[in-house]
Amino acid sequence: MSADRRNVLLIIVLGLTLGGMYFLAIDSQAPQFTFTQQQNAFDGNAGSPYRYRVLVPVLLEMGMRAFAFIGTPQQAFQAASLTYECLGLTFQLVAMYAMLRQFFAPIMAFVGVTFTAGMTVLTLAYFTYQPWSILEVALFALGFLLAYQGRWVWLTLVVVLASLNRETGVFLPLAIFLASLSDFRKLRLRSMPRETVLAFGLVVLSTAIFLGLRLVRGSAEPVDQLSEVIRRNLERNNLIAAAMGVPLLLGFGWMYAALAWRSAPAFLRNIARVVPFYLAAFAIWGWWREVRILTSLYPVLVPLVLVYCCKSRPVR
Repeated sequence: MSADRRNVLLIIVLGLTLGGMYFLAIDSQAPQFTFTQQQNAFDGNAGSPYRYRVLVPVLLEMGMRAFAFIGTPQQAFQAASLTYECLGLTFQLVAMYAMLRQFFAPIMAFVGVTFTAGMTVLTLAYFTYQPWSILEVALFALGFLLAYQGRWVWLTLVVVLASLNRETGVFLPLAIFLASLSDFRKLRLRSMPRETVLAFGLVVLSTAIFLGLRLVRGSAEPVDQLSEVIRRNLERNNLIAAAMGVPLLLGFGWMYAALAWRSAPAFLRNIARVVPFYLAAFAIWGWWREVRILTSLYPVLVPLVLVYCCKSRPVR
């Protein structure tokens, strides 16, 4: 059995285990709440931004119909949620492994995936029901893999799915666009490389989907007003929780990623340009103690951590 095949089998087991843990930590604790949130999101009655996160509610609705034989709609939803979370987290870890294998030997790629899984467990300490975050990490990792391989047609499909999944899906094409820029002083359309033009087109596409969803599904009051988010973040208990949770999300990995940035392969170094933009959005609109929001940076930061820790040269 090849190293990759063995590692993927272990990763599948790990993903299924994480899915079960997620279900026990989140879904089973408030089944009525999660079912109601699903129904509101699917029917278009949820507040902003949940009304516009359409991909996962559609997948869960399909799962509910497939499991309708189990019993009540809520019981069917529980079965669909467990299936989605197990498959979603498995997909996330396998996509991470496939991306890491472009740059690292099998053992180091496997270490990166297990590190990611361990950090995911930490996020369950404070993780409200946000099933789209599971899929977002997977789509980011898959998108970066396709961008590195130059598969633009498939990448376009992934960008569409990421944009339908969550508004932060725009950071996927943005990262690829920023990575394609070799000289920020020469941003002229005629002199732009083909990859830069295509990546910019994906940013426009993602933005159009963002606006189109709001046009099609109608306007909605935000669930949390920005002023309320800021007030809540500045509360003493939340500041303490954030001061503990954010550093713990990657541990020394935050420092390792920063130290490895200059010596990383060009692609990994360049997609990291999106990190300041993502952190700025998190600082303004995110709940700082909810480190689940930062898991979307796994495909950007974990490879840099491995660059710092890995003594052997990258595969490519």
